[in-house]
Amino acid sequence: MAVLLALLCAAAWGSMEVLLLRSAKDLGALRLNLWLMIFGTALIAPVALFAGPAPELGDLPIAIAPALVGLGASTLYMVALRDGMLSLVSPTVATSGGIGAVLAVLLLGEELTALQIGALATAVAGVVLATARVRGAASAAGMGWAVVSAMLFGLYTVTLAIASDRLGAVWAVVAYRITGLAVLGAVFAMWRLSPRVGAQGLRRTLTAATLETVGFVAFTTALTIGPVAVVSVIMGQFSTVAVVLATVVLRERLVRHQWVGVALMLTATAVLGATQ
Repeated sequence: MAVLLALLCAAAWGSMEVLLLRSAKDLGALRLNLWLMIFGTALIAPVALFAGPAPELGDLPIAIAPALVGLGASTLYMVALRDGMLSLVSPTVATSGGIGAVLAVLLLGEELTALQIGALATAVAGVVLATARVRGAASAAGMGWAVVSAMLFGLYTVTLAIASDRLGAVWAVVAYRITGLAVLGAVFAMWRLSPRVGAQGLRRTLTAATLETVGFVAFTTALTIGPVAVVSVIMGQFSTVAVVLATVVLRERLVRHQWVGVALMLTATAVLGATQ
């Protein structure tokens, strides 16, 4: 079940990224993230009412700390999308799965079989190939932000697993939404930024927020029932979905070694699912 939920998350987030790319270029990273928080909070709040009691006051640090890490990761990711190409930025951010796996072993004491270690290494190698620059490949604009975002997302995976175990999957998502809304709202107020967007931007952002929320709930639930190392890498296959959509929908160009990278990532997903 954890593998299926992680794959659902990958499909939802991969589809969402096409919408995010267009919105990030039109609205900017901060405005896009603010509206994602607004719509995401509205979508998850009714679900939270049926998800058990609200966290206690003593749970606030456990709820807020991962949310702040996730907010930093998502904001930098949108900056990378604003400046770069989805077919390169997305696979780079997906290396967060490998970073999360390593941190899970180091910080949570999780153990991996030799086959799982090989699959994790294959996934990372696939991401590296998908993002390697050669003559004729896509521009590397935004890649620096994407690398920092990947590191923060890897840390977020581990801290989110701890928060999900303590608060429950849904309340961990609620904490992320409310914290992000509060922080971004304060930023807009202090900097006197305008949150206004057009009707098309609102529709696109609402659809992206819906896909993001579905992925979030699936991901946090998977973290509560499966190994963080395995779930985090499967979740990272959202980049495979995004690369394919970028090629078909956005007409972004991939060179041969990038397609090899995509194949390696798909193979790693299959192995990890079979050994779950």
